[in-house]
Amino acid sequence: MHAVLHDLRYAARLLRRAPGFAAVVIATLTVGIGAVTAIFTVVNAVLLRPLPFHEPERVVQVWSGSGARAHGPTSPANFLDWRAATSAFDAVAAEDFRWVNLPAGAMDGAPPQRLYAGLVSPAFFRAVGVGPVVGRGFAPDEERTDARVAVLGHAVWVGRFGGDRGVVGRTITLDGEAYQIVGVMPRGFDFPGPLVGTPVELWLPLAWAPGQADRGIRRLGITARLRPGVSLAQAQREVDAVAARLAALYPRVNADVRIRLVPLREELVGSSERPLLVLLGAVGLVLLIACANVANLLLARAHARDREVALRAALGARRRRIVRQLLAESVVLALAGGALGTLAATWLTKALVVLAADALPRAAEVSVDGRALLFALATAVVTGLLFGAAPALRLSGGSADAALRQGRTLTAGPRWQRLRGALVVAEVAMALVLLVGAGLLVRSLDRLLRVDPGFDPTHVLAARVDLPEPAYAAPERQTRFVIDALDRLAAADGATAAAIDYLPFSGGDAYLDVTIDGRPAATPAEQPAAHYRAVGGDYFAAMRIPVLAGRALGAADRAGAPPVAVVNAAFVRAYWRGVDPPSVLGRRVRAGSSASDGPWLTVVGVVADVKHWGLDDHASPELYRPLLQAPSAHVTFVLRGPDAATQAASMKRALRAVDPDQPVTIAPLSSLVSASTIAQRFRSALLGAFAAVALVLALGGIYGVISYGVARRTREIGVRIALGAQRVEVVGLVLREGMRLTALGLALGVVSALWLTRLLRGMLFEVTPTDAATFAGVSVLLAAAALAANYVPARRASRVDPLAAIRSE
Repeated sequence: MHAVLHDLRYAARLLRRAPGFAAVVIATLTVGIGAVTAIFTVVNAVLLRPLPFHEPERVVQVWSGSGARAHGPTSPANFLDWRAATSAFDAVAAEDFRWVNLPAGAMDGAPPQRLYAGLVSPAFFRAVGVGPVVGRGFAPDEERTDARVAVLGHAVWVGRFGGDRGVVGRTITLDGEAYQIVGVMPRGFDFPGPLVGTPVELWLPLAWAPGQADRGIRRLGITARLRPGVSLAQAQREVDAVAARLAALYPRVNADVRIRLVPLREELVGSSERPLLVLLGAVGLVLLIACANVANLLLARAHARDREVALRAALGARRRRIVRQLLAESVVLALAGGALGTLAATWLTKALVVLAADALPRAAEVSVDGRALLFALATAVVTGLLFGAAPALRLSGGSADAALRQGRTLTAGPRWQRLRGALVVAEVAMALVLLVGAGLLVRSLDRLLRVDPGFDPTHVLAARVDLPEPAYAAPERQTRFVIDALDRLAAADGATAAAIDYLPFSGGDAYLDVTIDGRPAATPAEQPAAHYRAVGGDYFAAMRIPVLAGRALGAADRAGAPPVAVVNAAFVRAYWRGVDPPSVLGRRVRAGSSASDGPWLTVVGVVADVKHWGLDDHASPELYRPLLQAPSAHVTFVLRGPDAATQAASMKRALRAVDPDQPVTIAPLSSLVSASTIAQRFRSALLGAFAAVALVLALGGIYGVISYGVARRTREIGVRIALGAQRVEVVGLVLREGMRLTALGLALGVVSALWLTRLLRGMLFEVTPTDAATFAGVSVLLAAAALAANYVPARRASRVDPLAAIRSE
């Protein structure tokens, strides 16, 4: 150990004598180690660190639907039946969601707030394995419709109650009703918010009155905890049997329904696993390119130290001792780069969390912890040994007698020259792989952003309103609120006002069975269905959704008027195949969970398809009803106008004038559309940045090797010029050598990229992993950049003074 420490101290002294060389190497390693440590920190927090639940491996999500990849919600009646029929679980809980209104604070002056509430079964906290830090969860006897108890989220507890631990037993008013606070959840806990994309801010009991649990409408999420010793496969077999029994008992709604159990970890982070591992692999390539660059620098420096090492060998130093000393120098450089890289990783990790908070699951848990520091240390040591091995072997294997007799450095042998060239080839190949991957993601993102969502989100503001049930339980009250609000919004100069229950890109949806007049009853597997929307005001004009046939819904379509509907083009294609849009006008449809639900609706218009969930969404059948004929307590008002700032103020005043107790949160519709692509933009930007760094490092490697070759061949070049070689011939000679290495790197890189880009499958939109245009464009770009990097030393070579070159030898 003493000898190792002595070697490290001696190596540090040597490197202080070459500060420029040390600075270049350390800076290169800082970039590589910092980037790989930052991405590992994210991977560690998202994929490797256990979920913050008790025994999270026993927690599963329960999905319903058709097919092997069923991933849909469950109906209340089905949940109650299979909860009673299963024995594989310690706890089973259902979850529903709703927005609730918290009135203005009388004491703290806080404005009214909309809070996202999770309605959960009493077993919920036991199922997830996380309990309140203050108070308790819900008791079994609180699974009833008149239970008025609440568990607060940590942010609400701190924001509205100042973190007072005596809050248990106090009351909080939600939607005009008093709830007793019974508990407070830990900081950061908002489950099942990550599953629905909206943080849960408080929890309320979920229950149904006898006979009110519907079987046809599926809206519940289910979380369950496996009993100790029960495997996922055993539990799956049990729920499969339950699903079969329910299908036999209720064939109309359950004939094609299966139950699928998914581990909670897979549900929370499964979709992020491949993108994160791809990014970790990409940054690993950047580190390898950095190592290759440093190895080339050390090989060049080793050539200048031939005589020094030969002298040490002549004085009795063994080869093992020399190798250890030289490796110590490499490790010192790597440790210095690792220390600065760790600092850079800390900063970069914070930046990643800020930039990708909405694109990364568990983003709040990402931080540089002990595991990340150990990873950085191990990476630095391994990196030092990796790039230091070749120079150490190069120096320790020379002939001491020859070096001492010549009194100058030996000419590098062809084996080491080939090694330096091979390192450059590898750098070019890895850079091309990264550039191709980044190019594919950028092209994919470009095509995604060019998709027409079916509406125009520019200059449109959206404000969600959730009317509290006690005050607005009657449909007449809901209708009155909508009419008054639309009248006030429409009064703004140059504005077009509208309303809808489920706004595109907002995450909400309703999906109902559809009965088409004149058709025989469909089997459960063939039952038509459509996404249901209730709209008011000039909705299609405000959103600029084209009307393909007939008319849009208007103010005349109110309660008491003939029931009407508008369908989209996908509805026509799916259920009236071969019929053009004008021909479906006047036909009748009915929407509901059973064939007898609701009135017959006359189709009065056909509109263009709209992307509802994301730009990569496929058009699905949609049915629009007038909001005044189908009132809803959950409405989003939209306002299109020329001035967003004036619109926002007018919108807030108008809605507050109708009901001053309603919280109003206004956001541009374009921000919702932009948020839907945040994950794609994050991946493209990050891989693009890594590819750019790799390109710079690879070009630096090419430049360094060719410059070193020119320096070693100065006398030869001088003789060529003295014998009449033209300067353009000298430039061509040097360029041929550099471009030969580049061509080999490009060939190797293309072959590697054709194999590795398959990992991007599933992350691309309308672009294949072997997209010829991307491969060709990247290859041309890299070849042109390499040509520029080669030209500088080639031009320098053409200006060699032959007399000075010969005299220097």
